[in-house]
Amino acid sequence: DHSGGPPSAFDEGREIVNLLFAFSYVWSIGGNLDQRSQELFDGFAREALEAVVAFPGFGMVYDFQMDLPGRRLVPFENSVPGFTYTPGTPFFQILVPTVDTVRYSYLVQTLVQARKPTLLSGQTGVGKTVLVQNTLATQAESLSIHPVSAQFSAQTTSAQTQELIESKLKAKRKTVLCSPVPGKAVVLFIDDLNMPAVEQFGASPPIELLRQLLTQ
Repeated sequence: DHSGGPPSAFDEGREIVNLLFAFSYVWSIGGNLDQRSQELFDGFAREALEAVVAFPGFGMVYDFQMDLPGRRLVPFENSVPGFTYTPGTPFFQILVPTVDTVRYSYLVQTLVQARKPTLLSGQTGVGKTVLVQNTLATQAESLSIHPVSAQFSAQTTSAQTQELIESKLKAKRKTVLCSPVPGKAVVLFIDDLNMPAVEQFGASPPIELLRQLLTQ
């Protein structure tokens, strides 16, 4: 009870932890839902987190990011930058900032910064590739990363996948590979992850190899 006085450092810290928890709750439990399910989850999350954080009374729980200094949730829309077209830019490389690009760029950046594997799923042609490439390129210095891109196809094999990954690394010792850029972590971006053919037992060897790397 502050009795009308300013909040204590403990209370401020608790409010920040509550914000972090609510944001993580939304994007961990509800991050991989379709539009219809997101609408249902919105009501569920608002009720479940009512005692933790106050979501604004508009939009959905997915529409807000954390303002830690202000200890509140603010719309992603507030962070959408202006757009200036650069003549000569290839059409497929143009990224017009929207609420969605700001939202998912923020999520990718946050997860990469924490060195967590990240998977973006969605319909063909919605801009996932451009969004990830743009985020990694523009944030490479601030995140101390060395982005590497690869694209899977129906003919991609596990041997080709291993060769591709190893070719982007530098030999440190006979059996140890490291980043070719000192002080920077290699971030491997794989496009069309679902493309490799499935073998007779239902597995996809290139994806199984990636899974093994992630669990080691």
